[in-house]
Amino acid sequence: MGAGCVVLFGMSRASVLLLFVALCFRSPVPLWAQAPVRPDSSELSKQARNAQASFERLRRRRMRVTRRYVGASCDERIGRICLTHGGDDDWTPVPDPPELLMARHVLLERLADVAQGIPGDGWVLGQRVYYLAEGNRWGEAAELASRCAWDGDWWCRALLGFSYHGMGKYGAALEAFESALVSMPAEQADRWRDPSLVLDSSAEDYVDHQPDSLRATAWSQVWLLADPLYVVAGNDRLTEHYSRWVMSAIKKEARNPWAMSWGRDLEELTIRYGWERSWERIPPSAGSFQGGGGTVGHQSKDALEVVPPGFVLKEPAAVEPGQWIPEKDKPRSSHAPVYAPDLLEGRGQLAVFSRGETFVLVGATALPDEPSDERDDLSIELEPPPGPDDMIPWAVPERSEAPPQIGLFLIADDGMAAEARVMGRSQGSMSLQAPAGDYLLSLEAWSAEFGRAGRIRHGLSVDTIPPDLATLSDLVLLEPREHLPEDLAHAVPLVRPTTELTAGERVAVGWELFGLGWEAEQVGYELSLYREGRGFFRRIGRLVGLGGGAQPLRIRWSEPGPYEPGPHFRALNVDLPDVEEGDYVLRLELSLRGREPVSVTRAVRVTRPSR
Repeated sequence: MGAGCVVLFGMSRASVLLLFVALCFRSPVPLWAQAPVRPDSSELSKQARNAQASFERLRRRRMRVTRRYVGASCDERIGRICLTHGGDDDWTPVPDPPELLMARHVLLERLADVAQGIPGDGWVLGQRVYYLAEGNRWGEAAELASRCAWDGDWWCRALLGFSYHGMGKYGAALEAFESALVSMPAEQADRWRDPSLVLDSSAEDYVDHQPDSLRATAWSQVWLLADPLYVVAGNDRLTEHYSRWVMSAIKKEARNPWAMSWGRDLEELTIRYGWERSWERIPPSAGSFQGGGGTVGHQSKDALEVVPPGFVLKEPAAVEPGQWIPEKDKPRSSHAPVYAPDLLEGRGQLAVFSRGETFVLVGATALPDEPSDERDDLSIELEPPPGPDDMIPWAVPERSEAPPQIGLFLIADDGMAAEARVMGRSQGSMSLQAPAGDYLLSLEAWSAEFGRAGRIRHGLSVDTIPPDLATLSDLVLLEPREHLPEDLAHAVPLVRPTTELTAGERVAVGWELFGLGWEAEQVGYELSLYREGRGFFRRIGRLVGLGGGAQPLRIRWSEPGPYEPGPHFRALNVDLPDVEEGDYVLRLELSLRGREPVSVTRAVRVTRPSR
C-alpha cells in the first residue's frame, strides 16, 4: 500500500481526524512493517518510577497491622525515627502475601522492559538489583550487575559487591567494592570508608584526633577489628557497611515503605543498623483527624555490636579477658553474621611461651554450648512456620556447607601479624610464633552446620626476655598421659580446650623454663591450689574443700636444672582433691639458690562430678 488516506465512516469527527493524521503520513515502508514508536528515555524513566511507587503503595496496604508499639518509648531519636532496642524479641518475620509476590514479579518484568530502552539508567539498575535481592534472588542480582551495560562505572561494581555480600561471598564482595571505591568521586569514597557513624563517642574521638596522614590507617584498624570472625573468609562487617551505603543510594530517589522522603535520618539508620527486613503498620488512633498511624521496620533479631569501642582502639593490647564481648543491649550499631546467628563468648585456654625475642602462643578452644534462650521456645511464635511455597523477604540463606574450623590470630597495629587454623574441627588446639610485642588476639571456633561460633578476643603484651633471665611460661592444662611430652610441640595436641576441671579428676599441668642451662643448678618447685580471692599468706596451710578433712593441693619437689640454654618443657600429672565447687587458682613457684623465687598462676573453675 502506497501513500494515501483512509476514510473511515461511522466514527466521530475527532476519531476520524486522529486516524487521518496517522494514516496519511507518507512513508516508503509499508505500515504493517513499521516498528512501534518507543517512548523517549524520560518517558521510560517516568514509567519505571511510577511502577516502583505503585508497588510500595501496595506493600503498605498489605502490611500486617499491629498495636504492640503504640505508646512505646524511644531508646533514641534519629531525626523522624523512634528507635527501640530489643523491641523485636517476640517478633518473627512472615511471608509476603501472594498478591505482593505477584506484584514484585510484575515490577521486575516492567523494569526489565524499561532497561532495554534506557540500558544506561543507574536508577533502574539499582531498583532491579534491590527487588531481586528482596525476593532472595541474589544470584540473578549478581548476574545482572556483572553484565552492566556501561563498562567502568563504579555503580555497577558497587551493586555487584552488594549482591556478592548477600550471597555470602565476602571476599569477592570486598574486591568489587574496592574497585568501585577507586572509581567513584574521592569525597564520596571517603564517606563510604569512614566508620564515624557506627563508632561510639570514645572511638569517634580517637579517630578524629588522628593526623590526616593516619586517618585512613585508623579507618582500616576499625574495620579489621570489627570483623566478627577471622576464621570466615573475608570481612562481612566491612562489606555489610558498604552494602548499606548501596542500599541508601538505591532508596534515595525511590518510594520506600516508610512513605517518607529519604533523608539523613533514614540514611543514618540504615548505615548503623542495616535495612529493614520486614514491616508492620500501626493504624491511626481512634478519633484521629490527621490520618497517619505509623510504620514499624524490623531489623534482624540476631544483630550484635561488633564494631570495636573506643577503649579497644586506643589500647588493644590492654584489653582484659572478658572485657570486649559482642552485645545486644542498646548498641551504637549492629550486625548479624548470617553464618553464625549464635556468636557467643568463647571458651578456651591460652598460654604464652617465651623464646627471648619471640614467643609461642598456644590456644585450645571448643564450640560453645547451644544457648537456651527465647528462640528455642516455640510458644512465642506469632505465625505458623512458612510453607514450601511461602517466601519471606531477605530470608537468611541456607547454612553454609563449609567445614567447622578453629583459629588463633594475632593482630598488630599495622594489621594481621600471625594466624593458625585447623580445618574440619570445632574443637582442638594450635600454636603460632610471633615477635615479642603488643597485640590483640582472637581465639575462635565456628560450625557452619550449627550456625554457632565462639570467640575470645583480648589484648596480649609480651616483653623481650634476656637469654639468661630465669623465666616461667604460663601454666597449661593437658590431658593426662602415662608418658607426658618432653617438648612443647608434642604437648600442644594435649592442651585442654577449657580451664574447667572436675573435683577428684586427674589432669596434667605443663610449663616451660627459659633462661637456665648456663650453669648446673638445682631447681625447686611448689605447685598449689587455692580458692580465688583469699590472701596468699592466709592460704598457706589453709584447708580447702568440704569440711575440715580435705587437704589443700600442695606439692613440693626438687630436680636438676637443664644442662643447656633454651626452652625446657616440663609436665606433671596431678590428682585434684575432692574440693567444693568454685573458682580456684593453680600456682607454680620456681626456687633457685641465690635468686628471687619466680611464680605463675592459672585461674580454673572446679565443678563437682555429675551423679
